[in-house]
Amino acid sequence: MFFSLDSINKHMKNKNLFKKNLLILLILVIIGLTHTIYPIKMVYEEVTEPGINLSMQSMRAHEIQITNWVTYTMNTDTPGYVETGVWNIRTEDKKVMPAPFVRWRTGPPVDTGRDLDFYIDANGLGFFKIQLPGTRVGYTKDGRFQLDSQNRLVMVAGDFPLIGEGGHIYIPENTTITVSASGVIYADGEPVDKFDMAIFSPNGRDNLIPINGSIFACNGEPELLEKEGRYTLRQWHVEQNNVLKSLVGDTAFAKYPYEASSKIARTISQKMNSAVQMASP
Repeated sequence: MFFSLDSINKHMKNKNLFKKNLLILLILVIIGLTHTIYPIKMVYEEVTEPGINLSMQSMRAHEIQITNWVTYTMNTDTPGYVETGVWNIRTEDKKVMPAPFVRWRTGPPVDTGRDLDFYIDANGLGFFKIQLPGTRVGYTKDGRFQLDSQNRLVMVAGDFPLIGEGGHIYIPENTTITVSASGVIYADGEPVDKFDMAIFSPNGRDNLIPINGSIFACNGEPELLEKEGRYTLRQWHVEQNNVLKSLVGDTAFAKYPYEASSKIARTISQKMNSAVQMASP
């Protein structure tokens, strides 16, 4: 029996994907079995003992870090995914609190060969504008699009319509799509519409709030730059995620401090219990 090279490559790809998904599932199970899940808050006013309260804050902070690392690993193959996470900071009143951040480095372009895949080369400042439910405008670096039942360009991930300079972008049926570097869309050589890119200023980009790792909403009025000459659109490419590596192996950096904080809380609790028993007549 003979096997083609394509069939062998496909088999190996499926095997590697299975191993990756199995690893992620195993890690999630381990986290679920070895970590106590606390409410999503960082200040426990009902806990009056300051040492236990501080230990619980530390445990929650490390749980958030582990969750982020698992999420990064699950999205290493998600185009346009942007690293989001938190720093652990200590406030003036000695409480441990999460400080959110977004790491805006640019992911590398990946050649997909699909006519409806696009990459914005704009030094990390460029976003596609999409229509979220209602009248809200969203912003994304995920350049994978497809045609819906109305022949509109919509995101592959979520079916959100892409916004062009004329509104939603409609493509005539059975036509070949090409796009210029400036974003003009042609169907069989005839111009149809143009991408309405959003080129944010560096400070304005910091006002974007992640809805998930690849779709953002703007907090307030967007601070945009003039688009002319600031970007180049590349067809048949997408922007790969900007995490670029699996971070599950780093869970030990949060797991061990988590366990140490847990032991401190238990030790304090045991000492308090012993003190109460000794004080009892």
